[in-house]
Amino acid sequence: QFHALFLDFLRAKLAEIRPVPQIEALRRRSAAVLERAGDTHAAVELHLAGQNWDDAIRVIQTNAALLLKNEQRQTLTRWIFAIPENRRAGEPWLCYWLGRALLQTALDDGIQSMERALDQFRKIGDQAAQRNCLTALLRAAFLGFRGLDSMDRWLDELLVLIEKNSAFRPGDDELETWSVLATTLFHVRPWHPLTI
Repeated sequence: QFHALFLDFLRAKLAEIRPVPQIEALRRRSAAVLERAGDTHAAVELHLAGQNWDDAIRVIQTNAALLLKNEQRQTLTRWIFAIPENRRAGEPWLCYWLGRALLQTALDDGIQSMERALDQFRKIGDQAAQRNCLTALLRAAFLGFRGLDSMDRWLDELLVLIEKNSAFRPGDDELETWSVLATTLFHVRPWHPLTI
């Protein structure tokens, strides 16, 4: 680890003695080595610094759940916002993970990002991802005491998805989905057959 000023000096010296394509190739190789060694943070930082958006997106999406589990919402949010809006908006999983990161700190922004992800997952027909979005939205509705109109809309859609295809893939958050669904039905529709 180098002091930030010394690191800036080394970067400036490297830029003086090596052409940009060589520096970019070195940055990509270094990020790949760091990723294989398990240093996700350093790898993502290098991908972002080199504007290697595809690699940055891949590493972020692969590690987003772990970052949230480890209470690193700010890191995840910073990384996602470092990706240009035109790229970020077209990546449903980035929208999903950004939404998940923001739901507890900036509820309205989190809901907006999660709904953007949900719309994209509807377009590509990914029902498991839709179920994950709807589960997160319903959980957020309880956190922010959202109106019943939004909850009803999300609840109806989740119930239809579960009725159409109740099978969960390995690794899906089945327990979380059923927990949020039961809580929501208990509070919003206590007469529903699933609560009886």
